Amino acid sequence: QETGVTIKTIENHPATGYIRRIGNQLISTSLRNDVTYTFQLVQDESINAFASMGGYVYVHTGLLKAAENEAQVAAVMAHEMAHIGRKHALQSMANQAELGGWIKGVGGLGGVMIGLTSRVLFQLPSSRTFEFEADSYGLENLRAAGYASEEMISFFRNALAKNDPQDGKRHDWLSTHPDTSRRIEALKQKMTSADAKGMGLNSNEHIRMIEGL
Repeated sequence: QETGVTIKTIENHPATGYIRRIGNQLISTSLRNDVTYTFQLVQDESINAFASMGGYVYVHTGLLKAAENEAQVAAVMAHEMAHIGRKHALQSMANQAELGGWIKGVGGLGGVMIGLTSRVLFQLPSSRTFEFEADSYGLENLRAAGYASEEMISFFRNALAKNDPQDGKRHDWLSTHPDTSRRIEALKQKMTSADAKGMGLNSNEHIRMIEGL
């Protein structure tokens, strides 16, 4: 009600189990493996994923369709889990509370927290520092979990290619995760030849898991 945003999750489809299996593969090597994570598949054709406080990671059906294989999905999920591990949402809330004078707002602390949370999730532009951090820590997690981590760059390139700058909307992973081209260059500096190998490269299996979405 606060945000005016409706999220429709999908439960009865193999793709839901697919993202949960990927998430569970990443948990043990993540920054915060003590967190109880919840992985949700969202019925939305935009190329998007986001994380929220409490260990929630949301993956849009449009992102699954844009990805070429499991490793690319894992790359995005590792990035979002890194946001949780680094407590970026809490830092954003604290920054906005300080800059906007929210603590003096009407409605008491509860109203303040609801307002801030809604803006962190749906309205505030992501911090470029947070995005580069999440890429770096997400890449480490992806490697440690055994995925072909070079696919993180491959997904970024896919997202750039599929985005249409003429539509005026950009309600996708690029609009909420800025500086994609610079982030690709930063990731290139961290890559080794070993990053081309690993799990999650079977595109046919990926297509099978998301069939019918």
